[in-house]
Amino acid sequence: GNGGDRGTDLALDGSGSVYLTGNTDGADFPTTAGAFDTTANGNYDAFVTKLDASGAALAYSTYLGGNDGDGGLCIALDGAAGATLAGYTFSADFPTTAGAFDTSYNGGQDAVVAQLNSSGSALSYSTYLGADDDDEGDGIAVVGPGSAYVTGLTFSTGFPTTSGAFDPT
Repeated sequence: GNGGDRGTDLALDGSGSVYLTGNTDGADFPTTAGAFDTTANGNYDAFVTKLDASGAALAYSTYLGGNDGDGGLCIALDGAAGATLAGYTFSADFPTTAGAFDTSYNGGQDAVVAQLNSSGSALSYSTYLGADDDDEGDGIAVVGPGSAYVTGLTFSTGFPTTSGAFDPT
């Protein structure tokens, strides 16, 4: 686009298509018809772009973000459902899905996890992951539809943990 574009991670599927994520502050970042979001939303947005196996055409390309800064830091594929990314947002209106783990912005920088369907036209799921301070999703592995392992960092004292976790504080 006409602004700053930054690719942060990529994944390759079995057919040779390349999936990219990162962030852009360009209002004219290349998107495709029918993609989830074809319009820039805030200071800068995350993006997910799928290049066909030849690298000559966009299979899909979409913005993903809210009214403030958003970024995709890592991307993984599960072979059927689509691309799943983890990253961060400063946006109180980052797109989440009904029934997600956390649909509310928690303050500071929240980690986010979002999965696009196979055509890039809709979110299969999208959630905030964080608490009262800065949180970030830096690595992701997908183990099946709707199931992902995320690693990252948190400065939040109330970051969500599970019962019996190794270190819940």
